[in-house]
Parts: sequence; C-alpha cells; structure tokens
Amino acid sequence: MADTAQLTATAAVPGSGQAAVERLHESTHGHPLHLHSLRTQTTPGELADLAQPLPVPASLDAVVRSILDRLPEDSRHLVEALAVLGTTTQLATAAQLAS
Repeated sequence: MADTAQLTATAAVPGSGQAAVERLHESTHGHPLHLHSLRTQTTPGELADLAQPLPVPASLDAVVRSILDRLPEDSRHLVEALAVLGTTTQLATAAQLAS
C-alpha cells in the first residue's frame, strides 16, 4: 500500500487522504497502470464517495468489450454469467444461467 500512497501523493490526487489511498489500493491492487487510469478518470467526488464503486478504467473497459465482442454468443453469455455470479461459482451453475 505504500507504493499506492506514494503514487497518489506524487500525482497530487485531490482527496488523497488515507481513506482514498486505501480505496485506490483495494481497487487496483497497487497496479501502477490501473492506478494511473483511475487517478486520471476519477473525480474527487467519485473518489470520496465510499458508497459507490470506482469505475473501470476506460482503456480496460474497451479492451474487455473488444474481446467479448469477438466471442461466440454462447461463450459470451457464459462469461457474462460468471461475471455476475463470481469466481467461486461452479461452471454448471454459470452455464445454467447463461442458457
């Protein structure tokens, strides 16, 4: 988390108190590119509003959407079901929801 605090401090991120640093670290797991994307795309209000999740960086959103758009329809439905159900869901459960 020290790296996240340092990157946040050097960028003079508004609202970069300890709560904001912890929130950014939790969301990005300290990944510098992800952190940079959120720093540049998040308003101080979004960063301060702990009740709302932080947005997905636009660049990551575009890449994921591009990949999903190229999948066969059945595969895309399965990925979407897994996204909703979470990573601990059994494949059979996700497949049932996807169909």
